[in-house]
Amino acid sequence: MIRIALAGCGEHSRTSHAAPLARYAAAHGDEIELAAACDLNEEKAAEFCRLFGFRRYYTNLDEMLESEKVDACVSVMPMERIVDVGITLLRRHIPCVIEKPLGTSLSEIERLAEVARETQTPHMVSVNRRFMPYLNQARSWIQGPLRYVRASQVRHQRSESDFIWSTAIHVLDALR
Repeated sequence: MIRIALAGCGEHSRTSHAAPLARYAAAHGDEIELAAACDLNEEKAAEFCRLFGFRRYYTNLDEMLESEKVDACVSVMPMERIVDVGITLLRRHIPCVIEKPLGTSLSEIERLAEVARETQTPHMVSVNRRFMPYLNQARSWIQGPLRYVRASQVRHQRSESDFIWSTAIHVLDALR
């Protein structure tokens, strides 16, 4: 049984991580346990656990990780907390998914990468478009070297200043 925790109970966690985890746990309850979720807002954490089936909620990440002894953790943090939480998980040798972007500066990203190399903890950055079935189907049609590829990511009413590196990075990853 794999015990999974989730750090950060905001909207992105709900739609992109907790909902699929809950569906998988419902279909494969003998394989994974949604052990705990953590958010600074206790009310949000409690509601999150009720909605998605996580067993316990916490408002302190260190307390959750100490108490729960999880096998893996999904981290969905505000950008200014991504690196600190990622480093905490890696230094505790907890395999993790770290939601992108990997920091707010190159020095933060390099710091996180150094800890990942140092600890050798299994981790994944949440750039998941490369796993989309239609993209993989398109790759199977390639017959020889590519000469030209074009990609677009169109989002309705997305005007945040960090859109390119916080969300549109998916296009670059998919092309890669």
